[in-house]
Amino acid sequence: MFLLGCFFLLPTCCFSQNFLCRPWVNVVTNKEIGTSFTFKIQDGVISFFGEQRPIAFAQLMYSHPLNDIFLAASGEIVSAGKDGERVRINIYFPNKEIKFFVTASCSQV
Repeated sequence: MFLLGCFFLLPTCCFSQNFLCRPWVNVVTNKEIGTSFTFKIQDGVISFFGEQRPIAFAQLMYSHPLNDIFLAASGEIVSAGKDGERVRINIYFPNKEIKFFVTASCSQV
């Protein structure tokens, strides 16, 4: 029971680290958007740096050892989770009439 409790109380795989990412990809058309970018998770906030960023930052709403869920002030939902040795970032746009989401694959810097 103790080990199970520790598993859920550990920081997630993405907490307080810097990442270098491939360009965003539209999941419907599979086309890249922009160029490589970086992001950082610190103090419960995910911040994106680069020219073609869908959002600037988002606040942590839910954390699990496999995934972190963030919410931007403008309504976008960001998920960050392990994808093998890399981290997969997805941004969903539930507040807009957009029928796709963007995704990127990132490595720790």
